[in-house]
Amino acid sequence: MKKFTSLLFSAICATSLLVGCSTKDDEATPSLTGNLYGFVNPVDELGNPAAKSGV
Repeated sequence: MKKFTSLLFSAICATSLLVGCSTKDDEATPSLTGNLYGFVNPVDELGNPAAKSGV
């Protein structure tokens, strides 16, 4: 009886995991668009301010 209970519990857990992990294909694809805002303050390897040319 204990073996049957363990097997039943394992089957219920496995089924719950499989059902919970199923998603539609379009929901699993992340969005790759967006905006980026901020400031550029380039410094050299010593921490001194560097020119902003080419930024």
